[in-house]
Amino acid sequence: MFRGESRGQHVALARCYNVGLFTGPMSWLLGLSRSSGRAGNAQSCELKLPSHTSHQFIMKRLFVTLSICLFAITMRAQAEDATSSAPTAASPVLFNGETLAGWHVSPEKLSGQWTVVNGMIVGDNSDKKGSILWTDADYGDFELTLEYRTDSPDYDSGVFLHGESHQVQIGISRSLKVDLTACIYAPVDKQGSYPAKSDKVKTVHKLGEWNELRMIVTGKRIQTFLNDEPFVDYTAIKFPAEGKIGLQLHQGVHQKMLFRNIELTAK
Repeated sequence: MFRGESRGQHVALARCYNVGLFTGPMSWLLGLSRSSGRAGNAQSCELKLPSHTSHQFIMKRLFVTLSICLFAITMRAQAEDATSSAPTAASPVLFNGETLAGWHVSPEKLSGQWTVVNGMIVGDNSDKKGSILWTDADYGDFELTLEYRTDSPDYDSGVFLHGESHQVQIGISRSLKVDLTACIYAPVDKQGSYPAKSDKVKTVHKLGEWNELRMIVTGKRIQTFLNDEPFVDYTAIKFPAEGKIGLQLHQGVHQKMLFRNIELTAK
């Protein structure tokens, strides 16, 4: 409670018990001074509001205090944004949206089949020759998500996980003549060419539209999801501990494949 000592002065007295009322920034804001004493076990304090304190004085100090707080909040938000957007060891950037830096084509003489257009990786084999766009780096356990699209009526593409041993199919198998998108191609396991298949392809795969393909590799376990729908959960037999990731254009068919939003999280 504040009370005036005289008509011409702005003086306030306050008594507080066990807590420091009007201390720190608040005392600076109001320009208070404190004298303390003890009454029994209770701590008391007397706060005096200087005679020069006015409404304008308090408002000026309030403005300064709020400005400092706003500046601190802004700087902290900028620092958090910079930290969250910076690449980390756990989330390497596979594709920067501008160039094929960090990738190479095999065979090298067919490098012209792969380009970057409008932030997308474009694979186009008008000569019907096959090639693979490989990452330069090797990866072990990871979660890989990408979106793909093609307007080609017939296409045979896919994503290699650890080199050429195991592939997640995109499109129509040359050998089986059926769409096996998001299924596992792994003849090396001696369990048939496609040891893990799903009958959901016809209902989930969106022909001529953007599709999202997510692949999770944990040890020898391979999980695939097409447009957020679980497809296969397969345990490989002969699967390298790590290897390069590759995007394929299968030979024998002209196709134009578009890939975007390629995101990898190492586990």
